[in-house]
Amino acid sequence: MKIFRSLLLGVVAATVLGGLSGCGGGSGGSGPFFVYVEDGVTIVKRPLSGGVGTPIIVSLNVLSNLRLSPNQTQILYTDNNNLFVANVNGTGVLQLTGYQFGDWSADGTKIFAVSTDNKVRSMNPDGTGVSSNIFDGNFGIGITAIDVAPTGNKMVLTYGPSGWFRLLSMDTSGGSQLFLTADATHSTNARWNPTSTKLVFLGSPGVYTVNADGTGLTGIVTTGTSINSVVYRADGTLLYSYVIGNGIWSMTDAGGSMAVFFDQVGVGESGPDVID
Repeated sequence: MKIFRSLLLGVVAATVLGGLSGCGGGSGGSGPFFVYVEDGVTIVKRPLSGGVGTPIIVSLNVLSNLRLSPNQTQILYTDNNNLFVANVNGTGVLQLTGYQFGDWSADGTKIFAVSTDNKVRSMNPDGTGVSSNIFDGNFGIGITAIDVAPTGNKMVLTYGPSGWFRLLSMDTSGGSQLFLTADATHSTNARWNPTSTKLVFLGSPGVYTVNADGTGLTGIVTTGTSINSVVYRADGTLLYSYVIGNGIWSMTDAGGSMAVFFDQVGVGESGPDVID
């Protein structure tokens, strides 16, 4: 099941407790793992049980919007505002020209990507089979994030039709559009929970959750900008990257039981993504 994708982003963007499939995409070993961005320029694959992380992508630019495919064999990531797909061992890097970030479909057979001119389209993981426009966000202040639900046919965009970014939910075909948050919330970087019934996102300030129908808006953390990305795990808890703590932390989706999940002194982790 697909849970995380990049925390930033991508919490350390970005996912947990999944076993590797061991086939395709060069998974490079067995055992549960997660991927995250280290110091903004290196994508690292690390066993969930601890141990040494393995750098799989290194860039001279800022890396973000990290997403692990549902079968854990490929990643999507943004490098200098350009979208790339690669095997999880760092091989087979392919630029999806004209796109800035994206996410995997629930079954991993498609990528839903946002173009540099804010059009949402779907395509095959090799960049072929590009669809017509699913959504045109080239109005207002554009689109800054996309997250596809792990079940069903929903996705959510961080979209600014006016001076505020809001969460816009819709079918993956572009229908049934619904704003989940109002202007004043200034919502960004939303991520679905495992059952696609709820989302967690960064607000102004802090971390919020909201139901898939737009009800139940709740502020769970009020630490301002010290949290820069947050994602759900399969058990319904959250992982987030904590700027002040220089690491990845965990908590419940009510904001309780905050604890260090992974810490490395002197290194700034962000954008985790895990499959449970």
